[in-house]
Amino acid sequence: MTTTPAPGSPGDGPVVVGVHPGLSEDVARRAGQLAARLGVDLVAVWVDPAQALVHEGGRTEVVPIDPDGAADTASAVASLRQELSDELTPLAVPWTLETTAGDVADRLAAVAERLDATLIVVGTHRAGLGRWAETVVGHALGGRLSHSQHRPVVVLPNLHHDKRAESP
Repeated sequence: MTTTPAPGSPGDGPVVVGVHPGLSEDVARRAGQLAARLGVDLVAVWVDPAQALVHEGGRTEVVPIDPDGAADTASAVASLRQELSDELTPLAVPWTLETTAGDVADRLAAVAERLDATLIVVGTHRAGLGRWAETVVGHALGGRLSHSQHRPVVVLPNLHHDKRAESP
């Protein structure tokens, strides 16, 4: 007997992980480990704040906000791709990097929907004023994703600020 997934259930596609240049490497590595254990690919998604989505003629394109900054974006993508390669190659999990623009939660959810993702993985921000402001404003990425779409969302703690990770 073949069963059909219930409407709104997560798919059997890749694990989608939100990444950005300078992201703690353990987020990509742990997302890759999770994808490998689940037997699915990993799709890393960078929502670039220096780019915008342009809808024209039924097509959507990602274009730089500042055309003079296109070289910086290309350099950032190349650097991010190398960081991911360094972390993910030892895991032998198939992975790709996609870049897009717009609201981070909306874009991660859109990519996950398009790929019928199994789940979405995001990391927490580092401690400090940015984290406090994020909490006060109520725009924590993991929370927004968990309330705005039907796929499971895994929020990975930042190991660099986990006291247990520092103990012998």
